[in-house]
Amino acid sequence: MGLLMLEKFVNGCQLPGASPAEIAACEAKLKVILPAEIKAFLAASNGFNGELGQGYRILWSAAELSGADGYEIFEFSDDQL
Repeated sequence: MGLLMLEKFVNGCQLPGASPAEIAACEAKLKVILPAEIKAFLAASNGFNGELGQGYRILWSAAELSGADGYEIFEFSDDQL
């Protein structure tokens, strides 16, 4: 997600973004390597909570993701990232 895209949704962005250490800790806890798009999003906005398009969206922060043990959080199709 480009930074210009984030500017459109600034009211729901969780700023500042996650630090590289927070993202690495999330990956270590989950024992996965996050897709580049998710890392870029987390670095720009550590989660999102607000209107997006015609609906309301909540995208988890690095801390929330790392605590998501047991959820199928990476069972998405490519067009959902």
